[in-house]
Formats: sequence, C-alpha cells, structure tokens
Amino acid sequence: QGIEKGLEQGIEKGLEQGRHQTLQTVVLRQLTRRCGPLSEQVQHQLVTLSPEHLLDLSESLLDFTSLNDLQNWLARMCPSE
Repeated sequence: QGIEKGLEQGIEKGLEQGRHQTLQTVVLRQLTRRCGPLSEQVQHQLVTLSPEHLLDLSESLLDFTSLNDLQNWLARMCPSE
C-alpha cells in the first residue's frame, strides 16, 4: 500500500510539473507576441516564477503594450529578481 501511495504522489507531482511547464510555455509565447523578443534575462525571470505568479501574469499581460510594461510588472511582483 505504501508503494501505491508513493506512485500516486509521484504521478501527481509529475502532472503538476507538466501543468507548470505548459503554463510557462503559453505565457512566454503570449509575451513574445505582445512585447516582441524577450532577452534571456527576462526569460530566466519568467521560468522561475511560481504557478501563481504565472497565472497573475497571464491576466496582466493582456494590458501590456510594450516590454517596459512587463519589466515594470516583474519589478513590482518579484522585487528580489
């Protein structure tokens, strides 16, 4: 029974990681389309965001008109980055 529980936890963790990676990919594509090419530094900041921050960003980016809007969002939401 312990093995089954471990397998279930492993599967759930894998699914969660897959959802996070998919969200990262979608947000990166949307931002590139909205703001133009993203520097490697900005891309790195984006892939280190938590799923919650990525969801917030996915909504906020609808109001972005430039890369500056993204940089301001990152500075506001992730000041330590």
